[in-house]
Amino acid sequence: MRDRERGNNRGTAGATPASRRWRAGVPAVELGTTLMLLALGTGSAAAAEGTRAAVTVAQAAVTAFAIPPQPVAGALLAFGRQAGVHVAVDAALLGGLTSPGVTGSLSTADALARLLTGTGLTGTVTDARTVVVRKAPDSSGALMLDPVTVEGASISATSTIGAPPPAYAGGQVARGARIGALGNRDVFDVPFSVTGFTRDLIDSQQARTMVEVLRNDPAITINQNANAGGTDDVFNIRGFLTASGDTAFDGLYGLNARQPSMEQIERVELFKGPNALFNGRAGAFSVGGAVNLVPKRATDQPVTALTTRYLSDGLFGVHADVGRRFGADKQFGVRFNGAFRDGSANIDDIDKRNEVTAVAIDYRGERFRWTGDVDYNFNRTDGAFGGMDVMPGFAIPSAPDASTQLGQSWSNLDQTKTRIASRAEWDIATDWTVSVAAGQLDVEERYQFASPILINAAGDTLLDVYTGGAQTRNRTAEAVVRGRFETGPLRHTLSFGTSWMESRVGSVFTDLSDVSSNIHNPVRWSKPAFPGIDLPTRTSQTVTRSQFAGDEIALFGERLIVTGGARRTVIETGNYSAATGAKTSGYKGDAITPAVGVAVKPMAGVTLYANYVEALESGGTAPLNAVNRDETLAPAVSDQIEAGVKADFGAIGATLALFEITKASAFTDPDTLVYATNGRQRHRGIELSTFGEPVPGLRLLAGLTVMDAEMTRTAGGAYDGKEPIGVPKVQARLFGEWGVPAVQGLSVNGTVAFTGRQYADADNTQTVNSWARLDLGARYVLDIRETPVTVRFNVENVLDTDYWSSVDRGSLYVGSPRTFLLTTTVNF
Repeated sequence: MRDRERGNNRGTAGATPASRRWRAGVPAVELGTTLMLLALGTGSAAAAEGTRAAVTVAQAAVTAFAIPPQPVAGALLAFGRQAGVHVAVDAALLGGLTSPGVTGSLSTADALARLLTGTGLTGTVTDARTVVVRKAPDSSGALMLDPVTVEGASISATSTIGAPPPAYAGGQVARGARIGALGNRDVFDVPFSVTGFTRDLIDSQQARTMVEVLRNDPAITINQNANAGGTDDVFNIRGFLTASGDTAFDGLYGLNARQPSMEQIERVELFKGPNALFNGRAGAFSVGGAVNLVPKRATDQPVTALTTRYLSDGLFGVHADVGRRFGADKQFGVRFNGAFRDGSANIDDIDKRNEVTAVAIDYRGERFRWTGDVDYNFNRTDGAFGGMDVMPGFAIPSAPDASTQLGQSWSNLDQTKTRIASRAEWDIATDWTVSVAAGQLDVEERYQFASPILINAAGDTLLDVYTGGAQTRNRTAEAVVRGRFETGPLRHTLSFGTSWMESRVGSVFTDLSDVSSNIHNPVRWSKPAFPGIDLPTRTSQTVTRSQFAGDEIALFGERLIVTGGARRTVIETGNYSAATGAKTSGYKGDAITPAVGVAVKPMAGVTLYANYVEALESGGTAPLNAVNRDETLAPAVSDQIEAGVKADFGAIGATLALFEITKASAFTDPDTLVYATNGRQRHRGIELSTFGEPVPGLRLLAGLTVMDAEMTRTAGGAYDGKEPIGVPKVQARLFGEWGVPAVQGLSVNGTVAFTGRQYADADNTQTVNSWARLDLGARYVLDIRETPVTVRFNVENVLDTDYWSSVDRGSLYVGSPRTFLLTTTVNF
């Protein structure tokens, strides 16, 4: 077991003040590179000659490097991993420095020199396995300080606060992500499908909502986009439904609601497949995967940025982002994000207003770290409408003009959200960390809707007119212990803990008389007299409790990594009378959900993996077109088998995954209109993705998913062999960005998206055609009086294609129309 006493026996100088400790922001052990501060000494002449020979070999060796611009600490960590060397450096020299990065096939010495350009540091290759970084000598001839001896584990390898994984080559995705209770992990070390989309990608595509980031993955089907007139961010992962309210904020579930804003988000992490062991029950919809929003934190470099925004057809906005660190060791941090958007959206008769205020504070001490987040968000959408329910028995007509208002201009949704979250970590011993976190989300929303129901092939609709609202309070907490120890040749990373979440909802809605319209020739109706709404305190409540234990075992120099564990989860749900508060119905279910995964590294840069995972989730909620709408079904257990390969070529990475997921199926019966569980739903698929910077200046993010989904074990075999609703057979995504060599500061980008045909009913008689979409964009960076200014211009759906984008539980969604986006960011 590694500790300071063993370090002292190797001749180290013992404990070192916090101001001299390594603060790379990345757990070194997790990335397979130990950044150690080595004492320099002398040896015999023969040893010196051997060292000189080794240095010559190391200096001459050529390696493909792909390290994007970033803080020097993270850049040196990536350099050590890619070069296969240990890096010795005085951690006190690194604070506030930024590396320009390095890309290309270079010798170790040349790559190190480029990496340190402009930092005031210099590097020396001392032997075949070690480089030393010092402060560059000045003209006065002052002596260079020898490195201070500190163990490489000065930042606990079991921490998550202050330890974000670095970006991969190209900067569009991260090298690692948080694997729930297991903490941050390198994506090439874990036997699961994980992607972390970075802030750089969010900005390049001017993404405003969660789904606009997630759509870069071909396993994602967007059902509803809150930015395109919808009321929520709803999407499928591997063909299974997920909504923004069933995602995590800084690792805590229950703290996101409709339309989470992206202004205060640093990364969007996607875990594909069931994940009960790592994240507990993610919500009502979790079998397809999990999403975690990582909030921005104050960086060592001060941040002062002001962004102005325009979105057609007349929505304007402004966003301020300010971050600072304070204290002798910059141990205190504050990050503020404030945004305001208001105006006409890209769909007729829809106006949107968004207000965001988010404050993130943190403290990073020698053994204790803490973060706190306080958010306020207000959203108002006038003319809002979501999906369009479809009656059975006819062919689905062609999609309407994407800019058409399918509801009524007097429809509206008002939502106010406040969120408080806190997380603390304490290193109780070397490589042992106790983590506790808690949070609360309060949401109040009121709406008046005219939701269309498609009734024939001519495009005629009935508008279901209703009003309602809800007040929601979610509270969540978790406690986790993570530790590392060794038993012989085995290195264990142990995690165990408990989690709790309570969701209390008071909702009410009132139906009014339906009116008629048509998707191609909408009819405008006068606003009816809506009754007043009094929100009840509670109409439903769900409490989830769980306990888990997991172990990640590494052996043979981390060439074999086995992850396993189990979680026991209890779900208790009750429905209550809005008038009396009395409990009217409820259920209680529990299950033990195991998980096991194996990762094998037969050669450098290649990982073979396989996993078996289970999940416990609540049953689905009946949609509006069901006679039992809003009814929640009993919980069910789902499972996944997955195998694949991951390849890390330095400048570019690739993954290939084959999976099978089986879960209970729920849909609305076309005859009875009852939404209920009926049989099992089995999804078999293959996913291929690639990412990185294959050549300098060209960044790629691409993927392909091919799915074979079918219903099994349905009542009387009525739907056996049928395809599930809203699951396309093929999806493909390609995003590329190229820095134009002839124009300094200019880069152009484009996205091509394809989604295959889908069925809109359980009988597979109603079909939604396949579609393809093209997005283009450009970014230009210039200096105005030594102030960096970035101008971004994007066009989504360049060809203005009209298409049905997806189907969710029998409801159709229209793709977004051509949209122009322009932002200007000034970094003061």
